Amino acid sequence: MQNYLNEDIANLCNQPLKTTKTLYANGYNTVGDIAKATKKDLLAVKGIGKRTVSLLENELDDRGLSFGMTDEDLDKKGAFKDIDFFKALVIENVRNGNDETAVSTAIHQYEKAALYINSELN
Repeated sequence: MQNYLNEDIANLCNQPLKTTKTLYANGYNTVGDIAKATKKDLLAVKGIGKRTVSLLENELDDRGLSFGMTDEDLDKKGAFKDIDFFKALVIENVRNGNDETAVSTAIHQYEKAALYINSELN
C-alpha cells in the first residue's frame, strides 16, 4: 500500500515541470509537505500562482486532505487509512481460506489500529 503522504509531488496534477522544480526548490517534495502548507505559504513562493494552488487543493481533496494540516492531523488520516487496509486484509485472508496465523495476524493489526483511533477520538 502506497503511503499517499509520501507520494512525490511530481505525481500531482498536470503541472509544468517548472512548477514542480519550483516546489522542490522550496522544500515541497511530497503530498504531506503540500498538506502542511497553507495557501498563503504557497502563494508566497515566486512562480506559484492561484491556478497552481487551486490544482493542488483539488489533488489534496481527492486524497481526503487539505491545506494547513498539522502532523497530528496527518497521523490521524494515516491511521484511518491503515484501519481500512487492515480490515480489507482480514476479509481477504478469510475469503482466501488462509491459515489461522495469517488471519490472526491481520485481525491483531486491525484491532491495534482501531484501538489507536479510539484513543485519539476520546
